[in-house]
Amino acid sequence: MTDSSRDTWQARQWTIVAVLALGVFVLGFFGFRQRFALLAEDRSALDSVYLSIQLFVLESGSAAPPIPLTLEIARVLAPLVGVYGAIIAAIALFGERFARLRLRFAR
Repeated sequence: MTDSSRDTWQARQWTIVAVLALGVFVLGFFGFRQRFALLAEDRSALDSVYLSIQLFVLESGSAAPPIPLTLEIARVLAPLVGVYGAIIAAIALFGERFARLRLRFAR
């Protein structure tokens, strides 16, 4: 893989992470809105935004039933998207070092 195609692929990976994160955020937002409606709780849209952001750090995903399907999907996907982003970041930061280390031991 050439350097330019590797750079293009890395840029696409970050786009994929951003699109997935936005999708999970939207699912979480509407899921929390639905949940608040089911529980007849008068919560603001900012509460849903805040809780949707927290899905990525595993704090607001432990909601008690009822849990709408959109929120259930967001609760599962948010940590996966976070891990995927962390792996891509680690590869971007340390990938060249690992390649050099591998070449050193290959000799």
